[in-house]
Order: sequence, then C-alpha cells, then structure tokens
Amino acid sequence: MPSITQEVSCMHWRSIDTVHVSQQADGSDILHVESADVGGGIAPVSASSQSDCVLSWTFSEAEPLDLQLTETYIDGQRGNCKLTVSFGAKLFPHAVFHQTKGIFVLTADGVLHSLALSDQLRHGSLLDGLAISSVNLRREIQKLGGPTTLALGTANKPDEASICIGGRTGSILIVPANCFETQSASGCHELHITPSGYLGFFSKSTTPAVTWTASLQPFAPELLCALHSDCSLCFWNIRTHQRVLVENLLQQSGQRGHVSPTAVGSVCSAQGHLRLVLHLDPKADAGVPPQTVAVSMDLEQASGQLLALNMRERMLEHSRLRFQSILTHTSTADAESAQTWLLSDAPSLHAVLSSVSGTSHEKSCRAVLMEKQGVDTGSGQQKLQDGLWQSIQDSLLEQTGHSLRDDTLATHFMQQILAPGVLSQQALSHALLELEEPLARYNASMSEVQQHLTAAAQGISAREKCSQLTSWRRVVHTYWKHWGELHRAVGLVELPQGTIAIVRSGHMLTLLQKADTLSVSQQGTSILTDVSPAHAGQTGDLRLLLQCVELLQQLLGQDVVNLFVHLCAHPPANASLHSIGCAYTEVLFTGPQLGGLPDQPQAADTRDALRSWRRQRSAAILQLGHLISQMSQGTPMPALRDYITHIAPAAPSANAMSTQSAAQLATSAGHALTIMLRQFATQQLQSASFMLLLTWFDSLRAAGALHITAAVSNALKQEIAPQLRAHIRSTSITLWLCTAPAAAVAGDETARLKHSELSSKLASLDFVSGGRQQAHHQQCLAELFLPDFAAHCGGKSLGHEPHVAVEALASYFQAGCSQQTVPSAFTGSVVVQQVVAVGQKLIRLHQVAHMHNLLALAGEAADTPGAAFLR
Repeated sequence: MPSITQEVSCMHWRSIDTVHVSQQADGSDILHVESADVGGGIAPVSASSQSDCVLSWTFSEAEPLDLQLTETYIDGQRGNCKLTVSFGAKLFPHAVFHQTKGIFVLTADGVLHSLALSDQLRHGSLLDGLAISSVNLRREIQKLGGPTTLALGTANKPDEASICIGGRTGSILIVPANCFETQSASGCHELHITPSGYLGFFSKSTTPAVTWTASLQPFAPELLCALHSDCSLCFWNIRTHQRVLVENLLQQSGQRGHVSPTAVGSVCSAQGHLRLVLHLDPKADAGVPPQTVAVSMDLEQASGQLLALNMRERMLEHSRLRFQSILTHTSTADAESAQTWLLSDAPSLHAVLSSVSGTSHEKSCRAVLMEKQGVDTGSGQQKLQDGLWQSIQDSLLEQTGHSLRDDTLATHFMQQILAPGVLSQQALSHALLELEEPLARYNASMSEVQQHLTAAAQGISAREKCSQLTSWRRVVHTYWKHWGELHRAVGLVELPQGTIAIVRSGHMLTLLQKADTLSVSQQGTSILTDVSPAHAGQTGDLRLLLQCVELLQQLLGQDVVNLFVHLCAHPPANASLHSIGCAYTEVLFTGPQLGGLPDQPQAADTRDALRSWRRQRSAAILQLGHLISQMSQGTPMPALRDYITHIAPAAPSANAMSTQSAAQLATSAGHALTIMLRQFATQQLQSASFMLLLTWFDSLRAAGALHITAAVSNALKQEIAPQLRAHIRSTSITLWLCTAPAAAVAGDETARLKHSELSSKLASLDFVSGGRQQAHHQQCLAELFLPDFAAHCGGKSLGHEPHVAVEALASYFQAGCSQQTVPSAFTGSVVVQQVVAVGQKLIRLHQVAHMHNLLALAGEAADTPGAAFLR
C-alpha cells in the first residue's frame, strides 16, 4: 500500500544577528547565476556528543544575496536559532556541508566561501561565532563556463574534504578544503574530458553540462559520480584525477536524447550497490511528459578498474509535476530497499511528495500535506453553508434548551491558526495586516492575538454584511494564503532518528509522520495517488463504508462537518453526542434555512445552490443504499466492526526496535511529542463522522428511505454507537490534555516539572521580530504526565520514528495512565478509568482548576460512582 504522510510540528527560532560578507575588491559578477527557492539540511554530529540537531539552509529568489541558516534541536535540549548570512554578490543556490569543515557556498563573483561552525553541539549554538573564509576561483570557474552543481568529495581520509564544482562545459573543478588556509587556488584540479574522447562520439564539439555530482560513500570515498545533461554517468577518481568508468543511462527506455535530468537522489551501500532516482524534464519539442526513473547497478573494483554490473532501469511514473528535490535514504545495508522521497516545486500551499519504495512491487503516491487549507467558495455555496449551520444551531436549541456559546466559531477556527505546530508568526502578522487588524507589537500575548483575530472576523462581517461562519472562513483563508507564500517547501532532510523533514522558507522545519489511511478528509487534508484507488489496501466493505462517509461530508460541506467534530470534542452544555448528531441529521431532511432570498443581492446564486443541494441529497441517499447493498450480507456491520478494530487502542509493536527508548524521547522532546500527539488525536477524532453516519442511517431507516433490518439497527445502536461515543470521549480528553495550558506551580513541584526545560522552544506564543530574545513556551497539561509516561515505558524501545512514541503515549492515556494492559476496545468503563486516573493525576499536580473541564468532556462517565468524588 502506498505510504501516506502528513506534516506536523512546524518549528520557529530565536534570531541571531545578521552576518554580512563583503564582496572582494575585484569582485564583479562574472557568472550567470539563476536564483531559486531551494533548500536542504544535514544532521551534524559532534566529536564529543551526538545530538538531535538539524542544520538547514534556504536560498530565496527574492533575496538572492542572503543565505538563511536554521539550527533546530529535535530533542528539545536547547532553543532553536536562525542566522542570515548576507553576501556581496548573488549566491549560486547550492550548498554542501562537511562535518568538520562546515558549509560551503559559491557566489557569482567566482568566490567560494567556507562557513566554519563552532563545535557547540554539546553546550551552545553551532551558529554562534561563525567563522567565514573565502578563496577566489574566478579564473578557474570561468573555464567551466559557469557552475551547475556543487558537491562534497573526499580523497584519502574523511577529514581531507574537497569541493566539487560541476560546469556547463562538462568539466568538474576539484577544490581541496585546505585552499582556504593558503588563500590560493593553486591546489585545484580540473576533471576534464576532451570532446574527441567523450564517450566515443568523435563528432561532438562540446561535452554535455554536468547536472549532478556525488561521492560514492561509503563504498569508495575517493570516487566521484557525475551525471551529464545527456544522461551519461561518469565515475572519477578524485585522488588520481582519472576517469574510471562511463555508463550510458536510459538506453533501455529509448528516451535518451529527449530528456534531461534536473533532480537526482542517490544511495550507495558499502558493498557497492548504487541506486539512483532521476527526475527527467523533456527537451523542447520532445513530445514526452516529465518522468521519474530508478536506475540501480552493482559496482565492483578490480585491478584498479571499476565495473558496473547488473544495471537495471525502471520507469516509476509519468507526471505533470516537476520535482525539485529528491532524498533517498535507507536504514539497512541494502540500497535496493531504500525509500525515496521526491518533493515537487509546485507553487501551492501544500508540499507535494512522491514516496517511492525500493522493493520489486514499487508503488508511489502523492500526498497534499498540512492540517488545513482555507478555501473561498462561491457566494451561493457560502450562503448554503451559512443556512445549514444556522439550522443546526436552531435544532440544538430546540433539543437542549440552550444556545451554543457565542465563541464557538471563534474557538474552532482560531484552533486551526494558533495550534502549536502549525502557527506561523509571519503569516499571522501578514494576514492581520491585510484584514486591517495589525498587531500593535510583535511580542503580543496570546490573548491580544485572539482579540485581533476576533476583531478581524467582526470587521469582515460588518463590511461585507456576511455571517460569522463566512467571516471566520475568510480569516482562515487569508492566514493560509500568506502561510503558503511565506513558507514554500524548498528541500528535504533526514533527521537522526530516520524521520524525514521538509525544509521550508521563512525558517521553518516540518516533520513527516504517517497518516491514518482510514481517515476521510482529515481537517481538509486530501490524499492523491497515481497508481491505486483512493482507498487502496482496505477491505471491500471498509472501502464502501468510507465512501458513505464521504457522501455525508460532501452533502454537509467540510466546514460544517469539522464543526460537528469540534462540538463532539467540546460538547456544549446539556448536549449529548447523540443529540448533536440528531440535530445534524434533522437538517439533512429539512435542508438549510435561507429566508429573505428576494432581498439578497445574490439570491439567484443562493437559490441555484439550494436546488443543486437538494438534487445532491436525493442522489446521495440513493447512492448510500447502493453502497450498503454491495457490502457483505447487505449490511454495514462487518465494515463498522473492522473500523472499530482499527481505532481500538494498540500496544506498540514488539518488533519496532530502536536505540532510543520512549523514556528518553519523553524527557528530551516533550513539547514536540505533545504537539504530534495533539495532531494524532485530531486525526483520531474523525471517528465522529462515522457516528454521524450511524445517526443518518437510523433517520433514513425510520423514514423508509434506507433498507436496514431491525436486528442490524439494534446492533448499530447497542454495539457500534457506544464504542464510537467512548472513543470520541477518550480521544477528546487526550486532545484537551495537549491543548489546555498548565497552571503555574510553585514549591517542591518545580523540581517535578524540570523536564520542561528540555522541551523544544516552539514559539507558539512568541512574536519576536529579531534580536536574541528566547522563545516562550507555554506548557500544556500533557507535558506534566511525561515523567510518569517515561517511567511507565521503562527501557522499552518503541521505534526509531517519533510516531511510534506518539501512539504509545496515546495508548498510555487511554489505558488510564497506568501500567495496566491496553484495552482491546472502547467502552464506557474505559472512559471512566481514564477520567478517574487523569483526575487523580491533576490533583497530585495541583491542577485542580482544570477539573471542571475534564468532567465536562467525560459526559455520562462523570456521573458514575467512580468519578463522582472528582466533583
């Protein structure tokens, strides 16, 4: 099944002063350099310690003189930092990193710069005290016709670094790192192929340009691999400056001469198995689409010669997308089993990835990532959504006798913006400025930010005479519009634990974690795939059930469905989950209330949208019956039981082993862990959509519009519905623990909370414009439980990917925060056990002020004898 991922944990940093690098006296721009929005990163390792540090860099087309450096500590042991290095000439948008030599970049005046980092992985910042040195390579690079690639090479020893600069003439300039000590280019060498000897084609007058270079580590560090624009692969010995092998790629596919490689990812094992993944752009008038091709071969050294054996080519996909970054990595010695990630340069809010497995049953998928995208809809659709929401509020008032809180919409939509892990300070400031509610100061408190967002929504409503739902939708859309402009995905980086992260512009790093393939429209996230159906890998009945949920979501609209999930997670006074579902299904029968249509300037659009909605409802009911008739035994029970099994708590897999235990992760990356748990719980709350589907089944059956037997109806009410309600209650408590701020604790309890000092300084509440101010971190309740969670895990290893620890933490809360066995199914007793355990823990942590909110989330479980004492 294709690997589907989602982005989590957006991280921000404190700022270090900008460093300016002067242009040399004779340094006019002599090279043609095309600026681009690209980036990359590395996980540096100190000689004295190994840290979960990621150093990333970005180049910007808008600011071609600046190199943005970002230092991120995933383990949370120190605050994250950012640094801007401003050069006197345009930057060639490539950078290479060496563990001991630092970062190397090239400017258009022909100068190669070395940015040596301080060895402060143990105590301070790598970016403090950055030492910059330069060497003038104007004459040497002019001979190359201009730079095309920048890579790192080694000679005899790992410390003997060299920088490899590919050129338009097909030659490669080798620059020893010690040139920066002598300030001389005398040690440089050019790897050059004479046109008459190039690949045996004597008629060629020029050698095709170099498009990619890489060292063949760990197989043969002294060997350099170079790919040319005509898909010819050359292997060079850096030490002897001799070419040792040439291979012509794409001979099997017949595409040679029609395409040119623009992005390449590679991995080479110690045994010499080389795997390349190439993105190929068609040449002018070639008449072929962009392609992605995997090439693998076995390299063997014998008697000073290099042989390439068993070369294989495999077409992965034809795609309209153009990939700008390819990362290939493997956790084993077998390069054939490598996982490859391809990042598209599509200018959109979301990053578009392809995940390619190295196995023989190769599949790929594209995932549109991030939690939420605000979408502007037509005026008729907006009024239709407004009418549906107003009808639902009226129905709830009639059933419960209480109106929804005035801040229901504000709370729901502000969570999508201000939630830790997705908040962007820059995007928020730009959005509020456009909405005519600019922040008075950059270090505004969270309450001030909330007031400005509320005022912005009220201003839209007053100016445009629209509803609160429409105005808040506009606020969210404006925020995500600026988010997409400020934080484009520009590169990929592999983290120390094997997790993949996306480097984004604007000093942002986002982690990738596995997404639940059974969730439907997760907070606006959509999944695209090129090689399999939308619900591949699922049983037939479960796939049909998911299609039923999608019918319901399309009928109500994404915003109204998300509000249903919000009401389930934050139930209003005197409203049960069942009554909320009944209010929604009643509106599905009566339709939205759209009064005063003739007086509205857009009445025709609204009437058309209403007629279209009624036709869609009739078609959806017919399609619903058709889908159920296709299920096993003509009933949704088997599929619903499968879904219940899927969402039931599960203990960590025994074979998910790693050198890092959950205890270590809990104490060192507590804040990042709770952010991922919050997003995991949000994803799990999509079970509310299935509960709404059950209520719709019951209403349609009562109206005679759906054929479901009485026995099946009773089973849905007595078996499935209670488990879904218990799951929603339990997950809502977990989500609340990840969002509710912990009260300040004094006295001896301070020592108990010492682990918070190790939390990531994600600036969810920080609006720093510059300087060295440290980001402020507001601790949530879930972080107070992490020491006990670490003790609960003991030394058990829970996998090298953070999502394993997140699932373990979710199971820990569902099991009542104890050593007890993880429950096999959700029942009312599970919720009572969780409420009692969390309540007792809050009392011991002196967080009694939160007890009322806990009991409100518990619902019926709060009235049981086990939880009564908490009142």
